[in-house]
Amino acid sequence: MNLRASTLKTSLCFSLLLIPLEPSSSWHHLKFGGVKKNTVSQSQKKILIEVNDSGSPLFYKMKAPSWVTAVKIRGRAFDYPKISSPAKEGQSGQDDFVLRLGLAVKGEKKLSWIERLVAPGWVKQLSDIAPDSPFEKVLFLVMSQFTEVGTRREHPATSYFEEEVVLQKQTPGEFSWDYELKTPLEVFGIWIQSDGDDTHSKFNVEIHEILLVSEARMPVPPQKDP
Repeated sequence: MNLRASTLKTSLCFSLLLIPLEPSSSWHHLKFGGVKKNTVSQSQKKILIEVNDSGSPLFYKMKAPSWVTAVKIRGRAFDYPKISSPAKEGQSGQDDFVLRLGLAVKGEKKLSWIERLVAPGWVKQLSDIAPDSPFEKVLFLVMSQFTEVGTRREHPATSYFEEEVVLQKQTPGEFSWDYELKTPLEVFGIWIQSDGDDTHSKFNVEIHEILLVSEARMPVPPQKDP
């Protein structure tokens, strides 16, 4: 018997997932404790986020988790958070970015009742929105004004957040980026966040397109021995 030919193999194929921007039951506007929510309006063509000394996540729950390999986003920023100095961007009291695009990564186990008891409010909200998708972390792809592309960190406020700067742009206007993940991640939702609460800033951001490249692992029937 040819054991190698009998073993189940995996064939990779890729698909494009265009995230619909219009309002639906898949979109959820979450809230951080003690922070005023942004004003959000949606249509088929765009999402408009109005920041006014505010900050809040807009979360899209996918119909089913997907192994995401790349992300593309297009939009327009009409102004930026008022960071006091370039070196302070992202630090305490200056932790406002014009855009964070988060990939909510599926974990292996659900929160226990004890973990849920002490978890931040937004973790409980995600657990309620996607009860069949245990939560591991959110990987944020960040658009910065001053922080260099490639800068990575675990957010000092919570170990659930990882960030990587993928676009540095110091002037408002149209923006876009294509980002290829180093390894595929099983993603169950998209997190969009613009912040102005730390710096008491007022600005608007439009999202025109969010596109995911996902990987499907298709089993290939074992070959027969010659």
